Amino acid sequence: MKAKIAALLVLAALPSVAQSMPAWSASVVARITLGNALFGLVAGYLFWRYGLEAAIAAHVSAHVVAFGVRG
Repeated sequence: MKAKIAALLVLAALPSVAQSMPAWSASVVARITLGNALFGLVAGYLFWRYGLEAAIAAHVSAHVVAFGVRG
């Protein structure tokens, strides 16, 4: 059940990314899905080991870094 929910959350991120990318391909979708899945593992570990605050801090940090890279 958890894997299904995780897959839905990964797919839910695709429309927001679609707005910022002019062209789509299977490799773009795979890269987005893989990146979100890997970060999900990191955030899950942080949540398990250190609590919700650590996972939220990692999520916010990822957005700050992404904004800095993409502008």
